[in-house]
Amino acid sequence: TFTGAHQRVRIWTDSVTTMVAGNKGFNSRSEDVNSCMLRLNTLFPREHFTFEFGFIPGNKNIVADAQSRGLRVTWADIEGAAAQLQELNAH
Repeated sequence: TFTGAHQRVRIWTDSVTTMVAGNKGFNSRSEDVNSCMLRLNTLFPREHFTFEFGFIPGNKNIVADAQSRGLRVTWADIEGAAAQLQELNAH
């Protein structure tokens, strides 16, 4: 059970469908997206968390893009992605 203060969580995705579903009440025509949203809401209840979904193009989301293609991801890749996300979060 979560007992801390209400937290805002920003989630970046390269899926427009996921972003729209997340920002519009966790409902989509996609069963896969709905399943992920249900799991997210189960693990992180809305009474304790507010989610804000943002879009990042797949070619800019280098770690997720590489992993989805079965490629090896290095710490340099992760550090570069972290720097990009910090820049996006600043806006």
